[in-house]
Amino acid sequence: MRNSIFLVGHVALLQAMGYVDGNFEPDFKRAAASGVKFTNGMEYLRLNITNKGGIVDLLTANTQQVDGECTFNGNILEDARNLALEKIRLGYAKSAKAGGETDPTLLKYSNLYDDVPAVLANADLVIAQDGKDILTIPVRHLLVGSKSEQVSGAVDAFESGVIKVLRSKSKINVQLRFPKGASIGNVDNHFIELHFIGAATTR
Repeated sequence: MRNSIFLVGHVALLQAMGYVDGNFEPDFKRAAASGVKFTNGMEYLRLNITNKGGIVDLLTANTQQVDGECTFNGNILEDARNLALEKIRLGYAKSAKAGGETDPTLLKYSNLYDDVPAVLANADLVIAQDGKDILTIPVRHLLVGSKSEQVSGAVDAFESGVIKVLRSKSKINVQLRFPKGASIGNVDNHFIELHFIGAATTR
């Protein structure tokens, strides 16, 4: 677990905003003087991926903010909103095809490896910004082998070794890239949730 006077996520944010010149404490003060406020960031989305395969766009310009389902409104963060991708958590849920739940906000999600279909575990999660891939993570790296006794969330999330920043007013795309020719199928209804966790800025 990271532990430093200047948290790594905050430093990544300062660098992304062009404040860091090597003297972190003055950089923080300079950013604060310009109106930048640091906070704990959390963005999430939940959606139905039944019968999906190939490259699946999870976050697009048509994404709508819906309470309990998605915090993104489109695929561009609002002005002055920057998010350091310190941790990412993926969860999976399913329901019966006939008469099962179809609302992604009413399901409980699991990030246990044994609960996730092999085709999803073998897929890649890809995050792009301004048309360039900035982070590619095998889904299996976002899963855990045993259930945590603590509250689910940041404690059992994937921790990125190199922190990327989702920048304000930059076009963001999030994709699932399934193995070639593979699909998650439609025998059941399939759903995923993604949580993006880290230091963030507002004004």
